[in-house]
Amino acid sequence: MAHEPAGRCITTSTSSCSRSCVTIKLFATRHTVGEGGTTFLERPPLRSWKYLILWFVSACFDMQGKVLDKLDELKLSDNTVVFYASDNGAHNEGGHNYQFFDSSGPLRGFKRSIHEGGIRSPLIVRWPGVVKPGSASPQRWAFYDFMATAADIAGVDKSSLPENDGYSFVPTLRGETQPQPEYVT
Repeated sequence: MAHEPAGRCITTSTSSCSRSCVTIKLFATRHTVGEGGTTFLERPPLRSWKYLILWFVSACFDMQGKVLDKLDELKLSDNTVVFYASDNGAHNEGGHNYQFFDSSGPLRGFKRSIHEGGIRSPLIVRWPGVVKPGSASPQRWAFYDFMATAADIAGVDKSSLPENDGYSFVPTLRGETQPQPEYVT
């Protein structure tokens, strides 16, 4: 399945909700650069795995920029929360050596390990007027917290959600202090 260019990923619609909605077609990238299948961008000739990793990271940032530019063009930026995250720490497969680029930073381990380098990953959020640009937080979160957070942002009562262990980290996004979860799995 080929992916659409970022400029065509965002459309507006009123067909499935009572107010104007924004649909963003998300594209999944490969978990490792060496995996087969169709990608969303033309890959340059393979010179070395190091070159390919650098190209891949650059291409991901370029695509993110195009999505954000499209939101600006459609005048949707001020009313749109953008989350960008990875599902795991740095990998050590597909020809990639996580130590070469210091991909895990000061953390021990990599993807598929039980150490922090394998399970900790950044979350980047753009929420104009709420999240201060350039801010950082030590708040722990996991993907199961996203549903409660998105519901909180949308004003949906958490009791209407399926039962889960997630919590809303909207207070953290607003720059407020909130208790750390007892554990993150």
